[in-house]
Amino acid sequence: MSEEAPHVQVVCEQQPLPDLLATALDRLGARITLAHPDQIFDQPHSLDADARIVVAPMGLQTDGIATLLRFTNDRSRCTLVLSPDGLMRWQAAPTEVVPTHGQWRNGLSADELCGHIRAMCEARRPLAAMSQELAWMQEVDAARPIAQPAPDDQLLLASQVQRDLLPNPMPESPTAKFHALYLPADHVSGDIYDVVRLDESHLAISLADASGHGMPAALLTVFIKRFFRGKAIADNDYRILEPNEVLATINRELLDTNLPHCQFVTAAHAIYDEQERAIRWARGGIPYPILVRRGCKPEFVRSTGILLGTIAKPPLDVISEKLSPGDRLYFYTDGLEALLCNRRAGENPFDLSYTPWFGALADRGPEDVLAEIARTRATIAADTWPCDDITVVCVECTQ
Repeated sequence: MSEEAPHVQVVCEQQPLPDLLATALDRLGARITLAHPDQIFDQPHSLDADARIVVAPMGLQTDGIATLLRFTNDRSRCTLVLSPDGLMRWQAAPTEVVPTHGQWRNGLSADELCGHIRAMCEARRPLAAMSQELAWMQEVDAARPIAQPAPDDQLLLASQVQRDLLPNPMPESPTAKFHALYLPADHVSGDIYDVVRLDESHLAISLADASGHGMPAALLTVFIKRFFRGKAIADNDYRILEPNEVLATINRELLDTNLPHCQFVTAAHAIYDEQERAIRWARGGIPYPILVRRGCKPEFVRSTGILLGTIAKPPLDVISEKLSPGDRLYFYTDGLEALLCNRRAGENPFDLSYTPWFGALADRGPEDVLAEIARTRATIAADTWPCDDITVVCVECTQ
C-alpha cells in the first residue's frame, strides 16, 4: 500500500454509517467511497480500493453472508462484513489460498476496528502477490503431464530426509499422549510438524503448511522447522517463547527472505503444561483446531490469526484451554478439509462440522480417528479432490 491515505469502499444500504465504523475510519484517515449493495453484485471487482467493508442488512443470515463474500472475493483485497452494531465476520481473499472461517465478535472498540481495517489495507499488496503465485502454481499444474515419470533417487532421498525431520518416537508425558498423521500428496510435502520437550514440564507442538506442493514447498518446511523449538537461551538461562512470538518470528523471517515462490505459510504453535494440564496456542491462517471434551460435542476453538508472510505485524491471538482426562485437541492442515468435504480444486472451503467424521469424534479415540482419515485418503479417487498434503496432530489428556 502506498504512503497516501488508504482507500476503503463502504457498501451500505442507507446513511449515516454506524457510529463505530465512522469513528474507526476517521481515526484511520481513510479515503472513503460509498456504494449500494446492488452495485457490488453488478460489478463486484470494479473498484480499485485497498479494502472493502460491507454493512450487512439487519437479519441477514450466515448463508446470505457467505453468498455476499463469494461475490466480493476478487483475490486481491480483504472484505469485512459488519452488522449495523458491530463486527460479524472478516474474510481475507483469496479463498483458494487463505482458509476462511466466520467468527462472531461482540464489544469491538473503535480502536480495534481501526486496527483491523488498517491490517486489511496493508494486506492488499501481499494478497496481489499471493494471487500471482496462485496463478503460477495453476499454470505449473496445468503443464504437468498426466503420466508422472518414476521418481529418481534424489527425490526419494529428499522424501526420506523430510520424514527423518519428524518426531519419532513422540515425546512421553505423564499427563498427555501425542498422536500424528502425516500424508504427503507426493513424495515430498509442504506440511511439517513437530512435538518436542522444552523443559521438565512443558512441550511444544507445532504444525505448518507451506503454500504450493513439491520440492519448493518441501524446502520451505525445512526453513520453518528451525523456528519450532520455541525457546530463547541466554546467559545460562532460558525463556519459553509464547506461541504468538514463535509465529511472529516465522512471519518476520518469511518477509525478510522474500522468496519468489512458496513464500506464504499457515501454522500453529502450542505449549502444553504437564503440571497444569493446560495448553495455549496461536494460529496463523491454519484451520481452527477442534476440541473434543469427554461427554460433549466437538467444537472449533476460534481465534484471530492470518496467513504468515503477508504483513509485518499480523494479528495472532493466544488461546488457552485447561484439559481434563479424556479431552482431545486436534490441529490439522487444510488438506483434511479438502479430503473429507470432497472439495475440488478452486472451490471454497467447506465446513468439517457437517461431515460424519466430525460428528463421530466424541465417540472415538485418536487412533481410530486418524486411521479413518488414512483409509479415506487411500481409497478416494484422485480426480475427486485436489490431492493436498494432510497433517493432523492430536493432544490427548490422559490423566
